[in-house]
Amino acid sequence: MSILKNISTFMFYHAPRTGCSAMKVSKFKAPYIAKEELIEGFKLLTVSKEDSGKGHFYFMHGGAYTLEPVGFHRKILLNLVDLGYKVTYIDYPLWPEYTADKTNEITLAGFKKIAADYPEDEFYFIGDSAGGGLAVSILMQLRDEGFSKLPSKTLLLSPWLDVTESNEKISEYDKLDKTLSAKALKDIGTKFAGPLGSAHPFVSPIYGNLENLGSFFVFYSDSELMFPDVQKFIGLIEKANGSSIQSYVEKNAPHDYLMSSTKEKNAEYYSLIQEFITK
Repeated sequence: MSILKNISTFMFYHAPRTGCSAMKVSKFKAPYIAKEELIEGFKLLTVSKEDSGKGHFYFMHGGAYTLEPVGFHRKILLNLVDLGYKVTYIDYPLWPEYTADKTNEITLAGFKKIAADYPEDEFYFIGDSAGGGLAVSILMQLRDEGFSKLPSKTLLLSPWLDVTESNEKISEYDKLDKTLSAKALKDIGTKFAGPLGSAHPFVSPIYGNLENLGSFFVFYSDSELMFPDVQKFIGLIEKANGSSIQSYVEKNAPHDYLMSSTKEKNAEYYSLIQEFITK
């Protein structure tokens, strides 16, 4: 296993707890406006500007369901605010303290809370890596409940859509990916799944009913571990009634590359995001 894979695997199993320091209100200075509230003890942080419009992202961060958000997640949040949106980040429950049933419960409740708090806003989901899988799971649950404000568009960044790591092509991309280990993710995914089981659609949404979920835009890399399952997901969405998908594949890029992209690439990526949301 490479040094980077060893480091990421170690971090997943020994994730520090800082009280979500990367998303503290004190990190956001003018012209940003940060408002914090709690949902059953878990943080909901909404960031905006005075001139923010009615577009509102609900942000689920990545980190194998074990890691708190980092400064790069704050960067993504602020880039979206700079485009004119409100963004609400949910500090959802993490493993090993909690399992997927609690993570889904809090994330779902958090969205319902902000939907009630901002009744005039148009909501979208964004999730990177594990947060991308969670975003799709929450969409399915809202649809099944007949929730009145189902987000119309969802942005996925290198989403982790199947924690079973059972795709026959995984071993090929495990060799290409410099940071993620399929073996470690399968183990963590199984433990995070808890009583639901790792193939449950609220843990691995690729096994769920993907109809009537609105529009997706997915960014992913041709050299990351998530590649086979993202391609499978794209094929499933293309066949699903009431759902559609666009994608952008970066060559030879690391997993979740929007977190650390260059200024030039950043401009390209967020131009595509803005086009997807506004068209």
